[in-house]
Amino acid sequence: MNYDEMDKIKTFADRLNAACNTAGIPVRGRARYIQEHLNEKISRVAIRKWLVGEAIPDTKRLPELAAIVSSTVADLLGGPEAIEIKEQYAPFSSMPIKKIKTHTVPILSWVQAGAFCNSETQVLPHDCEMILCPNEHASSRTFALRVVGDSMTAPYGRTYPEGTVIFVDPEKVAEPHMRVIAKTDQGYTFKQLEENELGQRYLKPLNPHHQPIFDGGIDICGVVIGSYTPE
Repeated sequence: MNYDEMDKIKTFADRLNAACNTAGIPVRGRARYIQEHLNEKISRVAIRKWLVGEAIPDTKRLPELAAIVSSTVADLLGGPEAIEIKEQYAPFSSMPIKKIKTHTVPILSWVQAGAFCNSETQVLPHDCEMILCPNEHASSRTFALRVVGDSMTAPYGRTYPEGTVIFVDPEKVAEPHMRVIAKTDQGYTFKQLEENELGQRYLKPLNPHHQPIFDGGIDICGVVIGSYTPE
């Protein structure tokens, strides 16, 4: 790779990150966000190379990537290469581009989450770590928590091992089979909401080594609408 090629790759990375900043896509989780919105899935490692200046995506991906970060191929690439690509994709220039709604939410401690759920005003604290929420339909009161313990670590299927970041929406109505944050006699917990044949609701752990919770005073704080497991 010669100097000119290295310079182009670095310039592309700088422009891509600048577009992400303008679009409100935080640095943390940026590669994952792009991966989730690409029609043809590629590895997160490859996307990170775009962001750190080690590679440029294939030409065919540039228009879609530009749309994801609310930019244009010209802004991302610049120079004659952008003009050539623009002409190549001219027949598609009139196609509507879906605008992707993005927003960040605070990662609360379980103590903060309990205080929020008990509060009459339920105003979220924002003097804490923020993270990009993957669900574009999340309400403005959505917050994130880190899973503690192994009660929601399933032997198969959907699982939430310790350290998983879960996104909780207090405005979503809880229904059976949904994962929820609930207040019990022992405090706040993350479980799956279930209902038996008598209409009694209870909290079910995904780990079969933990027992269901049948407390009569179960109070739902919010519904889990997404999750992220750090690598």
